[in-house]
Order: sequence, then structure tokens, then C-alpha cells
Amino acid sequence: QLQNPSFLFLPQALPRHLKAESREERLPDERERGMAGFWLEPIKFSILVLMPIVTVVAFQHPPTLNWAIDKTRYVVYPEETGRAKLEQLHLIVREAAQARAAEKK
Repeated sequence: QLQNPSFLFLPQALPRHLKAESREERLPDERERGMAGFWLEPIKFSILVLMPIVTVVAFQHPPTLNWAIDKTRYVVYPEETGRAKLEQLHLIVREAAQARAAEKK
């Protein structure tokens, strides 16, 4: 049995496209292919055309746009400081710099 491994090869178990001899016999029938290829391109084209239209219609209303911006906020900026707070910070920094300069002398 080891010298003749023909028992491993069962031609009746092979699918039709593997045991076919010509290209026409290897190609699947129209029934076996289905309609997936026929519908795929129109679906992709309709998505390509409709997606910008849906986006413009959805986000033309300010509340919807603000909701989307708030929901997808990935950069959170710190709260703005008023002019008085900035002047206080400048005074503190200036005093600290003067104190360091006085310590060096």
C-alpha cells in the first residue's frame, strides 16, 4: 500500500472545477456564481454618492453639529484665563525671579 498511494486520491470526491479538463468546464455556471458581483458595484456607487449628501443634510443644523463635536472631542483645551489672572501670574513669576537673583548676590 505504501508503494501505491492511489487509495488516497479519490477522483469522485473532487469538485467539478478541479477535475475539469477545459477552461469552460472549470468555470462555474451562472446559477453557481450568484448575483453578488452584479449588485456589488451599484451598492458601492450609491454609498459613494449618498454619503456626502447625508452628511450635509445631517450637519446643516447647528444643534446636531454641536452634538457631534461634543461627542467626538478628542482635544480638551484648558479653560481660558482672564487678563487679571495672567497679570497675577506674571507678578508671581517676576517676584520669584527677583528672589532668586537676590539669593545669588
